[in-house]
Amino acid sequence: MQLARKSVTSDPFVIYGFYDMLEKEMDRLNIKDRPECIYNLDETGFPMDPSKSKTIGSKGEKQFKGRLQPQDK
Repeated sequence: MQLARKSVTSDPFVIYGFYDMLEKEMDRLNIKDRPECIYNLDETGFPMDPSKSKTIGSKGEKQFKGRLQPQDK
């Protein structure tokens, strides 16, 4: 996987293609001049296997206040 990621991220056509798509999407959403609407995220907080996450909440309630990830135990 590291080798595939390195070959993709070092290919200028892939990089420029990503930024072209990003610019088109920002134009479509009309957020180019609205930095308060742009967020930077990575996959750190997203479980790769959603079945491993646990929900915290009161018994019998349908809404919950947060999730406990395996790294939070």
